[in-house]
Amino acid sequence: MRTGKLRLAGLLLVALQVSACAIAPEPQPRPMPVPASFAHAADGTEDLPNLDWKAYYSHPALKRLAELALENSPQVDIARERVETARARYALVSADRYPTVGASASGTSQRTADSLSPFGSGQSTEYGQVGLGASSWEIDVWGRLRNLRGAALEEYLASDEARRGVMNGLIGDTMRAYITILELNERIALAEKTVASRTESHRILSRRVDVGSAAPIDLTLAESLLSQARTELKSLQQARDLAGNALTLLIGTSPPEDLFEAQLADIAMAETVPAGLSSDILLQRPDIRAAEHMLSAREADIAAARAAYFPSVSLTGQFGFASTELSSLFESGSRAWTFTPSVNLPIFDAGRRDANLALTQSQARQALAEYELEIQSAFREVSDALATAYWLDQQIDEQMRTLNALEERARLANRRYEAGAANYLEVLDAERERFRAEQALVEARAGLIASKVDIFTALGGGVPGFETNVDEAPTARD
Repeated sequence: MRTGKLRLAGLLLVALQVSACAIAPEPQPRPMPVPASFAHAADGTEDLPNLDWKAYYSHPALKRLAELALENSPQVDIARERVETARARYALVSADRYPTVGASASGTSQRTADSLSPFGSGQSTEYGQVGLGASSWEIDVWGRLRNLRGAALEEYLASDEARRGVMNGLIGDTMRAYITILELNERIALAEKTVASRTESHRILSRRVDVGSAAPIDLTLAESLLSQARTELKSLQQARDLAGNALTLLIGTSPPEDLFEAQLADIAMAETVPAGLSSDILLQRPDIRAAEHMLSAREADIAAARAAYFPSVSLTGQFGFASTELSSLFESGSRAWTFTPSVNLPIFDAGRRDANLALTQSQARQALAEYELEIQSAFREVSDALATAYWLDQQIDEQMRTLNALEERARLANRRYEAGAANYLEVLDAERERFRAEQALVEARAGLIASKVDIFTALGGGVPGFETNVDEAPTARD
């Protein structure tokens, strides 16, 4: 009997040793499905992707708006609760690796009726039992539970990366909305100045028409020029209201009015990324890291599905005390125990295991395709932002020269009209072109600042990483 127990203990020890080795293979390095470096990168700081958002968005108004967004936005609350959901799911799966131990106690006292007693008189009996027991604890010989736990851990890590992605995108959206408002404020100021100037020109022309020194057609042209400026002003004011509503939604509250006293020229940010920056930097993006964790989770699912083809070993046991006398329940002779190991090997399951393995393999291939797509999309986002910043910087210089030329043209057209050498149509055209150039220059400057926001956001920098804890270090598969 003792030899049988030793053999059983030996088999269990071997099973546990095999279980320690039966884990999913470590993920292999995956080649980047994009070019090795970015075009249009300029000299700048190599630490830009790792720069904290508070350092990058150094203007007090930008910091304040980002803080409001992170504090009040329901997007962050939803992302945070998704992390907690994944954490709870991870804890549930982890608990399956350990036995469920319960305590039980029961007592029975009964008396047999006289008419039913074989002894002719009723008998009183007592029975008591107390003990600890573990029910159906699966020994993870083939790593099924371990890999399911690994998959849950990867999904947990992916959810936290998704939270970082939400925060990163929220900050970027908030910065862009604020920059749009500053842009519209400057364009509105230009439009108001233009309306005031054209109103004065209309008043002067009206007096000249009254005294016969100007043709009525000139007054009509001046009225159309003034009407165009007023229409543009109202359109810009409408756009500013809509941008303000968008910003309010992003930060979850009405933005303080004093934040809009800033000018576009006050918004200073770090320079763009250095020339020749490797595309490997994309691996720091939260969405790509989340996709990588999900790919690892699906690979662990495959390993768990394969383990279902092997026998499962489970243990059931109980230790305690039992006695027919409650008073002697805990005496040495009342000890009782049971130990029931079992091995289960499915023989026929109508293809369930095959279908489950095929399902996990298909999900893994899908996760790999999604991972590659995330990288390719991220590369395009960074490349687009770099290209936008590069070409807008070039355009701004040209637009400044264009504006200077158009201002001189408008000045000369007015002098020619005053001297009678040109009609008012020439003045109208010159004023209209100058106004468009002024608006386009402000728009380009705002676009350049927004492109720097896009670069920082596309590189995934500036958002804190893992902040919660689990029972074991959640930063790597174990």
